[in-house]
Amino acid sequence: MKPHLWVNLYLFGKVSAMNNTMLRLGLSVALLGAVAASVATIAPQAIAGDKAEAVASISQADLQKAITAKSVTVIDVNGDESYKEGRIPTAINYYAVENKFATYLPKDKSALVVAYCGNEHCGAYKKAAAAAQKLGYTNVAHFSPGIAGWRASGAAQDKG
Repeated sequence: MKPHLWVNLYLFGKVSAMNNTMLRLGLSVALLGAVAASVATIAPQAIAGDKAEAVASISQADLQKAITAKSVTVIDVNGDESYKEGRIPTAINYYAVENKFATYLPKDKSALVVAYCGNEHCGAYKKAAAAAQKLGYTNVAHFSPGIAGWRASGAAQDKG
């Protein structure tokens, strides 16, 4: 064989080894990115400690009946500004009472407690639902249409 052929084969081997190393590095970075993305999706809820056990949904008609009968504690988890703009009648502003939440709940641990937030895509209600469950309440529900659904229906709101 000619000397330059040996040089070419030698260099080809080095290039192949380098390509393999780059390929492994690229795959490692991609895998690391995928793991980081999945952790970022899960972590906020887990860190916040607001993971409620499964809660039942309540319809607007049933919620309105319970409000009229004064047999429900309604918890608004939308924040101060939204609370002032309008809320489901009798609703308690969760963030305003979070540190003394237990004092706003009924003594009967089987009483109906309904948490709601912005709309069916909002998960903020879980914070209040989990807090009520942690305090021992067993009849915790979620009004999934939230304040957006309540307003869209034209139902009365408390304001201020």
